[in-house]
Amino acid sequence: MTTYAIPTSLTSVQMAQKPLKKSAFRGVRLTKRGRLISRIALVASMSILIASGYSALSGVSADTSESGKGGREHLEVIVVAPGESLWSIAKLLGGNQEENVARIIELNALTTPSLSAGTRLIIPTRE
Repeated sequence: MTTYAIPTSLTSVQMAQKPLKKSAFRGVRLTKRGRLISRIALVASMSILIASGYSALSGVSADTSESGKGGREHLEVIVVAPGESLWSIAKLLGGNQEENVARIIELNALTTPSLSAGTRLIIPTRE
């Protein structure tokens, strides 16, 4: 049997004031690359947080935007068939073709008016 001797000269206050052991992670340091990656991750997460907060507060929604004329505008995704153009799709929507073409370009952030078969487009539809 092993016995341990407990010194009685130390009070509980003195024991509490004793310094704790140093952490094992004290010697770990990030390299320049590690600091750069951690900063990029921090900036990216803050940007996402700010953007999501802004969209939540501004009421941005993909399917319930109000149109200028008529009722509510709903958005629908279509696949462009061979031979279709922006104008032919806008004509199917009814109303003013030029406004429909402009709205389709705006919704899809198109840089050119040409379309290829199989392209997915977001188009406005009325209720």
